[in-house]
Amino acid sequence: MKPDGTVIFAETATGRVLSYKNGEVNVVVDDLDEPDQVEIAPDGSLWITEDTRDGRLLRLKEGALETVLSGLRSPQGMAFGSDGSVWLAERGHQRVLVIQAKDDR
Repeated sequence: MKPDGTVIFAETATGRVLSYKNGEVNVVVDDLDEPDQVEIAPDGSLWITEDTRDGRLLRLKEGALETVLSGLRSPQGMAFGSDGSVWLAERGHQRVLVIQAKDDR
């Protein structure tokens, strides 16, 4: 949930990430391949996993969607480190990845 009360969620079957606030649903991102996990980072960017054999870790920041990692196998849960890192559980390879996001300020 965003600080303003907006709820962000993935609609896996349709390939969309949606937002909900004050009774209104809006499309945040579409044309994804089985979006699954969505998390809002401390900097306000939205991180998304695609839960497929050739999944991706995506970041939506200031309206721009970027692929951070590709070729993942069923990426699942995410957590953010105090140093700006992203911890990602990759179920298909039975491992946890630690990704240091580039600082593009």
